[in-house]
Amino acid sequence: MDKDFKSDRMINDAMQKYAMGIYKPGDNPLNGLHIQTAGFKTAVPNEVPIRLNHRIDYAFIDTDDVLHNVEFQSQFNASDSARFQLYNAALYFTYRDEVNYVVSYIVYPSHIRPKPTYVMQLTQGSLIFEPTLIFLHDYYAEDELSDILTKSEQGTMISNNDVSTLIFSLLMNRRSTFKELALKVFSIARNIEDKNRQEEVAGYIKSHVEKHISQEERTRLEEAIEMTFKEMLQQREDKGLERGLEQGLERGLEQGLERGLEQGLEQGEEKKICNQIKKKLAKGKLIPTIANELEETEQTIKSLIEKHRLGNESS
Repeated sequence: MDKDFKSDRMINDAMQKYAMGIYKPGDNPLNGLHIQTAGFKTAVPNEVPIRLNHRIDYAFIDTDDVLHNVEFQSQFNASDSARFQLYNAALYFTYRDEVNYVVSYIVYPSHIRPKPTYVMQLTQGSLIFEPTLIFLHDYYAEDELSDILTKSEQGTMISNNDVSTLIFSLLMNRRSTFKELALKVFSIARNIEDKNRQEEVAGYIKSHVEKHISQEERTRLEEAIEMTFKEMLQQREDKGLERGLEQGLERGLEQGLERGLEQGLEQGEEKKICNQIKKKLAKGKLIPTIANELEETEQTIKSLIEKHRLGNESS
């Protein structure tokens, strides 16, 4: 049980940190948790400064020069407030010339049900520290995914903010079964524009699934996910092939996806040679002459004439 809990906690932590680490300037990393901040400016290294031998989970500075520190906890422990206050003070001391102040948030997954007694406050003399507590038990995945699902159904690529919500949704409360939720999240993930990120998110979903359903359900769900994953990869390959063929045929030298571009270049070059052969045949030129002018072998010219019936069309 302890081993399972530790494994589950590690997966949850990895998912949450990944969800927070994908932002670029202008994004709002806390949007999926209903916390409004100014736009993302820069991430902060997770090593706690001043040689405290600790690591923060995630922190960023926004365009209003506010430093936001986000910590993920699998259990509620009021005594953690001292450690988080230390992080808060160390971060402010280190970045005091760059930021106005530091705000701390502690995030708990849905299995932690908030209670009136769950208050995290450190009062030590004149020092008062009270971070914002966020309980994912208060968030319903279906509600949070509603707009993103609409985007997905319309074929709209989803944003970094949406990707973050997508991952956090698996740690939220839910009205449907976990299997139904996982399949919904997985289907939405197909519309993540960055294909490498698409596969990373899919991997996190599969890892999380393994800890929350029975072996029988897991087998059925993994089959469904595997099928969806294969469709996702095939869709990616088909789209790349289509784009590459188009680029190869129309422009020949512009960069495209490897497989499609190779085919497109080959077809484009062959089409070009065939057009030249037709023109030369129409002028009454013989195969040896055409081969010499096009710097191709006579056999190549004969093969193209037979393959595309160029002699019949020119006669």
